[in-house]
Amino acid sequence: MPQRQHDDSLAWFPEDLENPEFERLMPENGDIDNFVKQHLRGKIKITQLRKFFDEIVSIERKLDKPDFNLDAELALLIPKVKFAKARRLCPDDFVKLISKIQKGVNEDGGNKIKRFKNARKILEAVVAYCKYYGGD
Repeated sequence: MPQRQHDDSLAWFPEDLENPEFERLMPENGDIDNFVKQHLRGKIKITQLRKFFDEIVSIERKLDKPDFNLDAELALLIPKVKFAKARRLCPDDFVKLISKIQKGVNEDGGNKIKRFKNARKILEAVVAYCKYYGGD
């Protein structure tokens, strides 16, 4: 039986989204920059990235509404990103990133809103670095 290869493309992703090490993640040659260079550059269009980032921003605008369900909104991102992958609009590493964001925000305990806002910052940096590296 062949041994499964360990995928560490998201090993950089913070274990604790409530207190991510932005000084490690955000700078040039930081974790997000390296992730984009190695796993997303040339594999996803900026319009596709913006589509998912815009969804996150839309969710953020609704956070204050009393009947808003953050868990449900984030869960809906998973089939959307998988549909985009099926249409070959985004690579598997982007699907994994969105999934990791959804799971990280939905952890039990702590401040879910803070985790969500930090995840938004991470995705914003991904979009920015993709654009920097010539995303169309």
